[in-house]
Amino acid sequence: MSQNGLLINSILFNLNQLVLFIYLQRANKEISEEALKLTADLLHTSSDFYSVWNYRKTLILGFKEKYLNTSKCNEASLSKDDSKGEVKDKAEENKEKLDGIEQFNKLCLRELELIEGCLRKQPKSYATWFQRMFVIQLMPHPDLKKELEHCDMLLK
Repeated sequence: MSQNGLLINSILFNLNQLVLFIYLQRANKEISEEALKLTADLLHTSSDFYSVWNYRKTLILGFKEKYLNTSKCNEASLSKDDSKGEVKDKAEENKEKLDGIEQFNKLCLRELELIEGCLRKQPKSYATWFQRMFVIQLMPHPDLKKELEHCDMLLK
């Protein structure tokens, strides 16, 4: 076998291992930054992995719950603290909520960057466009004017 053949076999083996690892993480309902990184690596090679985009949707929704449901946690701790006569400072509670919104927005912006890179390689990938629409709909404050400019640029 030639060196090119060995290289291709090695790349395919590594790609196959990555796909299996991602499927295992999905089966275990793993919500982590590592899962985001690994799925991004796989999507950079080919953005037509519908199941990987669907797993990323699950990941993003998991992070949304983590980042944006801090107010529910605060309400629960408030009721516990209230029985002791201690009331949590509203300013601190609002700051935690804003921090969660900011973290989630950063996650969405990183996702849009990944999607843009994938669309530059494969502009006709339906799965990628649907992921873009999904993320924009989830964003707390999407910049729709900027999004229209991006779409116009990507479709040229």
